[in-house]
Amino acid sequence: MGRRDRLEIIAEICDIAKDGTRKTQIMYRCNLSFTQLSDYFRDMLKIELLEKLPNNGNDNEHYKTREKGLDFLQRYHDITEMLRVKDDANPGSMGQYRNGYPNGRINLSDSEK
Repeated sequence: MGRRDRLEIIAEICDIAKDGTRKTQIMYRCNLSFTQLSDYFRDMLKIELLEKLPNNGNDNEHYKTREKGLDFLQRYHDITEMLRVKDDANPGSMGQYRNGYPNGRINLSDSEK
């Protein structure tokens, strides 16, 4: 398994936080450092994919995926499913390439050059 891209990590965070959970739980399940997770949280809170839940007297901060985050998650799954080539549907048609790209992934930074 290769490196995850930014959108994949954002989708994973949205999925984990669907029902509300602690920041540390998300950090462990996404396998991110505290610094990395803080950067993602800052951006995701700013664009309203996540919300910080009111603190009920305990020290644990809880976060939950907002409606916009759930919409992003659904669209992310739809797009990745659309781009996925079924192995048995067209065997060997592209050899080691799926979707015309190595590993079946489109690297947008390369296509913009």
